[in-house]
Amino acid sequence: ALSLINTAKAFNKKVIGFITDMNQPLGNYIGNWLEIVETIEVLQGKYVPDLCEVTFNLSGAMLMIGGKAGSIEEGVQISKDMAASGKGFDTFLKMVKLQGGDISVLKNPASYAKAKIHHEVFADKEGYLTAINNYEVGMAALELGAGRLKKDDIIDPKAGIIFYPKLGDKIIAGTKIADVYTDSKQKLTTSLNRLQASVTLSEKKTAKPKLIREIIQ
Repeated sequence: ALSLINTAKAFNKKVIGFITDMNQPLGNYIGNWLEIVETIEVLQGKYVPDLCEVTFNLSGAMLMIGGKAGSIEEGVQISKDMAASGKGFDTFLKMVKLQGGDISVLKNPASYAKAKIHHEVFADKEGYLTAINNYEVGMAALELGAGRLKKDDIIDPKAGIIFYPKLGDKIIAGTKIADVYTDSKQKLTTSLNRLQASVTLSEKKTAKPKLIREIIQ
């Protein structure tokens, strides 16, 4: 991060760097279309705590650098207001339309094609969530069709995971930890095994991580 910041400064560019926690999925939605759904929800006023904290701080910093806010905090509030008012979503629609995208599904996400398979994943034990293996979660989504192992693999935009628990949460056996979506029954078992293996539980209560660890200006 420091090398990138120093490079920007060497070219007389305004720059702010954020060191953020990457030890768990940000937000809940993983997968091409699912992440668009979460984007739509946030731009229409839904508050997803971890996702919004990081996103609003990044956008707040950009507003400050661009001269639209006097501080990051002021920029954060402007960002929140733009999301809550729906103005951010209106701008998103304009951007998609200018690039030839179909905004009808953004206005009505329920009209988008559904995955053939929907599987719920429940915790098989209980305890405090102390660690999430992001690699395993990412590979589970890839197995479902949300990514590529080879450059010529076909991505299924519908495939993905809604992953619910956060570090520090108390998990009770039988609690739903994820919804899984795919068209491929063949890879479903492997993906489900990866998801179960991705969470580490402990009897000891675990503190929730600090999402923004440092801001470098």
